[in-house]
Amino acid sequence: MALVQKIESGTIPVSTEGQIISPTNYDPSIANGVWAQRDTNGVLIVEFWYGGAGPPPYHEDYVYISSGTIESGSYLDKHYPSKAKIRDKWFEMTN
Repeated sequence: MALVQKIESGTIPVSTEGQIISPTNYDPSIANGVWAQRDTNGVLIVEFWYGGAGPPPYHEDYVYISSGTIESGSYLDKHYPSKAKIRDKWFEMTN
C-alpha cells in the first residue's frame, strides 16, 4: 500500500507517540481514519480504521506491523481480543 511505503520511507514522518494521519495523505475511501506510530524499537504500526465508530472503544481495523508480529502485552495485544494475521505483515483486528 502506497501510504505505508510513504510512512516507512519517512516521506510522512511519525513519532513514538503516534498520530492520526491526515486524509490528504491517502484516499479517504480506503479507511475511516488512519493512525500510525513507530515504537522505540523502530517497529512501524499503521492502523486503518474501517468499521465501527472511529477510535476505540469499538472498531475494526486492518493493521500493518513492520515486524510482522504482535508483541505480547503490547497495546494491540491488550486492546484487540480478536486478531487474525491475513498477510505477512497485515492483521485484521476487532475490539
